[in-house]
Amino acid sequence: MIDGMATTVGKMLSTLPKDAAGSSMEKMKALRAFLYEAGWWNNNQPFQYDLDDPYGQKPGAQLLANYLATKKGNCVSMPILFLILAERLGIDVTLSTAPLHVFVKFTDDEARIWNLETTSGAGFTRDEWYRTKLPMSETAISNGVYMKKLSRKEALSIIASSVLDHLLATGRYEEAIKVSDILLEAYPANAYTLVKKGTAYYRLLQRDIVEKYPKESDIPSDKRGYAEDLYASNRAAFVRAEALGWTPPSLK
Repeated sequence: MIDGMATTVGKMLSTLPKDAAGSSMEKMKALRAFLYEAGWWNNNQPFQYDLDDPYGQKPGAQLLANYLATKKGNCVSMPILFLILAERLGIDVTLSTAPLHVFVKFTDDEARIWNLETTSGAGFTRDEWYRTKLPMSETAISNGVYMKKLSRKEALSIIASSVLDHLLATGRYEEAIKVSDILLEAYPANAYTLVKKGTAYYRLLQRDIVEKYPKESDIPSDKRGYAEDLYASNRAAFVRAEALGWTPPSLK
């Protein structure tokens, strides 16, 4: 399906003069039109931002398959599809992040870098807009937590975070911790993953200790070391995220 989409964008570009069709800016504009403007290229059914679930909180909402099937996406699925198609067209793009948000960074033929907000027609968006709408600390920006032009490996770490979310949602906390370590190896400043890792330790502590032994004095001696390790690991993940400049974001 995606290969077919890329072929269609190529047909759209073929209507332009050869020099124009080969420019990164015209390729980006054609891709933007293919995705977000109604026309023969998408059977008059453009992709849209899912206003009923803008953060993609419904099960499976962030998955590419769901976006392709419903043509309604969020700030995870929408930039991912844009990225995949852009790569097939030879456009220099990657992902970037803001608090609870993912967007695209596009580098044109003159090496100028543009933010593209894929939840709003992939329009050009200034850094200042993100920083106003989605407040973030200077420390987080300087440490590469937000607004960074991510490497391919770092972008893959962001894409794979949906696996981590699924493991947490289904109670597979030990696996979530292992996946977190893999994602952090690829992108050490991935504060979202650090927070999710800390959450996994917290839920293990709740499941294995707190729910079974409501009072601290009830914890058997052979479980105390395990409980202390879980608590320490939970705190370490959040301390590391906060040191990078992460602060709890607001959904408002």
